[in-house]
Amino acid sequence: DGSENLRNFSFQDLIIASGARPKTIPGVPVDGLHIHTSRTILEHRKQPKDFLVIGAGAIGVEFAYLMHALGTKVTLVEMLDQILPVEDTEISRSLESILRKQGMIIKTSSAVSQLQVEEDRVRALITQGTSEEAWEGDSCLVAIGVVPNTDNIGLEEIGIELNRGFIKVDAFLRTNVPHYYAIGDVSGPPLLAHKASHEGIIAAEAACGVARHGMSYDNIPGCTYCQPQVASIGLTEAAAKEKGFRYKSAKVPFSAVGKAIATGETDGFLKVIIDAESGELLGMHILHAEATELISEAAVIRSHEGIAESVLNTIHPHPTISEATMEAMALALGRPINL
Repeated sequence: DGSENLRNFSFQDLIIASGARPKTIPGVPVDGLHIHTSRTILEHRKQPKDFLVIGAGAIGVEFAYLMHALGTKVTLVEMLDQILPVEDTEISRSLESILRKQGMIIKTSSAVSQLQVEEDRVRALITQGTSEEAWEGDSCLVAIGVVPNTDNIGLEEIGIELNRGFIKVDAFLRTNVPHYYAIGDVSGPPLLAHKASHEGIIAAEAACGVARHGMSYDNIPGCTYCQPQVASIGLTEAAAKEKGFRYKSAKVPFSAVGKAIATGETDGFLKVIIDAESGELLGMHILHAEATELISEAAVIRSHEGIAESVLNTIHPHPTISEATMEAMALALGRPINL
């Protein structure tokens, strides 16, 4: 903005937390009226009647659900073969079925082309295999990922290394240049607020020489805030198989959980994946109205390298939704009582 706005600071250690910005489609400008990102849509004052969401990751699904819940006709398009591609396939498929029953239009293995604004209307062509469908509506949300804010902040001059555009850091958030740290979205996935917050604590402690532990990136819960909610931690079943684990998996439907029945929130299930030999919890995946409240128990179990037997021997209060965790462990161990 001009040299008159520049200020010089001296420091011993610097934490870079410049974040990331929504990725956009080349040639399709975001106007905040018809074409939106996850930021501009929050400032939109008028509820659309017909809404197109491109990208069915967590952000896309959350905004699609929100708009649909408000009464908007929503079409959700995902290039891959399932919504929430990073989640366990059974979870994603079940959520998709529920959202369809709620009235949402979902198109997977599909692509959007010819996105344009004409005469105050948004028009697009949705391609699925060899079939094409024209779409027309009030507005569109582009939710196809983010771009780290690493450009024009002087990283090249300092010599800080990047990894796929994100700042490369170690477990203590240290860059390759001494006294420079990076946290949050700019340091790479998972792009989650709670991950960034914990990174900030570790980076500050590391800078002060009192760091107690580094980041454990394989033990960060992921949450999607729709209804029912999705929450997960650790390996999906496909990932466990790909990594060569001998594993056991078990699912507890919430229709078999007393409190879920009492509260009328029986949609979904809780799934555990445990090591077949040690009983270590490799992953937990939840689809339920309170999924994001349930996943923290799995995070504690995994952070202490807990095993299924220990969870099974931990008395869970009754009636609670969290009983599903204990029941799933019992089922995985082949010792179910209530199922």
